[in-house]
Amino acid sequence: MPGVGVRRGGDDTLFATTTGTVVFERRKKVRFDGRRVIRRFVHVR
Repeated sequence: MPGVGVRRGGDDTLFATTTGTVVFERRKKVRFDGRRVIRRFVHVR
């Protein structure tokens, strides 16, 4: 999933909007039905 400094294109391609170092991060998210899932985010710092 795109994070800070990252956008998603029409074909689900992730691309950087700023220059910097790419950082991958995992976060726990709560879905609409209450389940917790781990999602991977991509940031450019």
